[in-house]
Order: sequence, then C-alpha cells, then structure tokens
Amino acid sequence: MRRTVLLLLGSLVGCGGTDGTGPAPGPPPPPPPPQNRAPLAVGSIPALELAVSDTSRLDVSPFFRDPDGDALSYSVATSAAGTVQATITAGTAVIVAAAIGTAEVTVTATDPGGLSVQQAFSVTVANRAPQPVDAIPALGLATGDSATVDLVTYFSDPDGDALSYAAETSDSDVAAVSVSGTVLKVLAESAGTTDVTVTATDPDGLSVQQAFAVTVSSPPPPPPGFSVDLRIEPSQSQFDAFRVLADPTFFADQFDLDVFIITGDDAATWDFTNDQPITAGEGRVELADLNFGTTPQSLDDVTRARVVYSENFTTTHTLLCSISEERSSQRIEVNCSTS
Repeated sequence: MRRTVLLLLGSLVGCGGTDGTGPAPGPPPPPPPPQNRAPLAVGSIPALELAVSDTSRLDVSPFFRDPDGDALSYSVATSAAGTVQATITAGTAVIVAAAIGTAEVTVTATDPGGLSVQQAFSVTVANRAPQPVDAIPALGLATGDSATVDLVTYFSDPDGDALSYAAETSDSDVAAVSVSGTVLKVLAESAGTTDVTVTATDPDGLSVQQAFAVTVSSPPPPPPGFSVDLRIEPSQSQFDAFRVLADPTFFADQFDLDVFIITGDDAATWDFTNDQPITAGEGRVELADLNFGTTPQSLDDVTRARVVYSENFTTTHTLLCSISEERSSQRIEVNCSTS
C-alpha cells in the first residue's frame, strides 16, 4: 500500500513541471488597430481682395495635414454666393468675384474615416474707381457760340456702374458749363481761355477727373456792307401778288439792301433799308457762290443769286437771277424775271 502512494506522488511531481521541462507559453495576442485621428489645420488661409469678375485659384492642400498620413478630400462653401462664388477640385479652390461686397469662404478637409477640420478666410470684392477713356479735346468757340460733349465717350467704369457727371470752369466769365445727364454744354461768354474740369463719379463715391481747355474768341466782324439792286420783272398778273423782301436773319444786319420791283407797264420802288419794314416769311434774296454753298463776304464772292417769294402767301416760287458785271461803288445789280 505504501508503494502505490509514492508512485502517484512521483507522477504528480513529474507532471507539475517545476523544473522548466514543460511546454512553452503561446504568442501574445496582436495589439488593437490604432485609433483614427482627425486632420489638422496648418497655418491660416490668407484673405483675398478681388475686383468684380476676377477669378482666383488657390491650392488649399498646404493648409491641412492628416496625422495618420491619410489622403484628404476637400469641400468649400461661401457665406454670400451673390458676392463670391466658390468651387473646389483636387484641392484647388476657384474663387469668382460676382459683386462688390465681402464673403467668408470655408474649406473643409475630410479623411477617409469621415473626420474633418475647417479653415475659413475672407474674400473682399472691392469697388474700383471710374477711369478716363480718351482725353477730352480742347474747344475753340466764338463769343455767343456753344458746344456739347457726350461724356460717355471719355469715361468708363471697370465694374460696369452707371456714372454721374459734374463740371466746373476756372473762369465763368469766359465760358459757362452745365451738365444734363451725360451731356456737357459749354457756352462761350467772352474772349479768353478757361479750363473746364469734368468729374465722373460711381455710385459708391469713387471718382476721376478730366480737364480740357476752352478758348473763346471775339466774333469775326461782319462782311463789308454793300448794296444790292434787285430788279424783278414779273408778268402784270403777278405784280400785285407778291413782294420780295430781305431775309432779316442775314441781310438786315449786314447789307444795305435796296429793292426795286419793275414791270413793263408800272414801276414801283421799295426801300427796305431805312423806312420800310422787313418781314420774314414773304420772301428773301439769296446771294451765294457758284453752288449756293458759301455766304459771300464781299461783292467779288457773289457769283449767283436767286429770289424766293410767296404768291399770296401760299405758293412758293424760286427765281434764279443774273448778276450785273458792273460792280462799282459797292453795288451789284440782280436781274430776275418771272416770265
């Protein structure tokens, strides 16, 4: 009985393995996968200042990184799409200035695990001042004359804004100026020179100026006065039907005009220079060069003549007349016939 117990104890001791002769332990379990970390912002995306219709392309990838080395995807949003439009492709943001104002553009960087980080930057679309297009040319006027200038030809706005205009003169005694809409009017007052400055202003108050010179001269003296003997020989039935009168807008101030109306049977003389009225509309004497294109300045310039008159103030007639070659004592004779 004692023998059996000892054997069992020896077997138990051998199985216990306190002497290092037993089997080795198994490998440790693998470590858990690393936890995904969110992308990080790098620095700050600088603000942009653009003009209307400008486009800016910006690589945003340098402003983000992923601590796990993951590839990032990007999206972009704008706080005011009417002012600034934004899109992004492969890390390049495209910013388009649509209208004057300010907007905030936000870029989001996202890793494959859905973690993200954002950066925002401001975009200012600035108003630009009007610009001169061409120089306004100098004006030369005679006293009492006026000229107009369409200012749209000489100014523009890079933003397409409608411009308002104002003008001033350095010497209002020489020339007066006024602006109606886009048209500048210059009125010559007296002989001399003045500078006219035009200001074009956009709706936000930015402006540009142009100046040009206006030279006003005294009006030329009237041509030397001379007399015209007008001889008309109408038929007897027409004699009482018309009167040939001087045109007051031309002859009354510049010529000493004596008019003679003669018929075969009766004769009558009207002196419209001194004591007889000059009435517009009934008729006029026209003196001119060969083509009726130039007003004569002296007797030597007169090569043709014609008379325009109304019969009973209703029917208008025109007579081409001959001119006498005798041009002495500052007098010519115009001979007309209605037959």
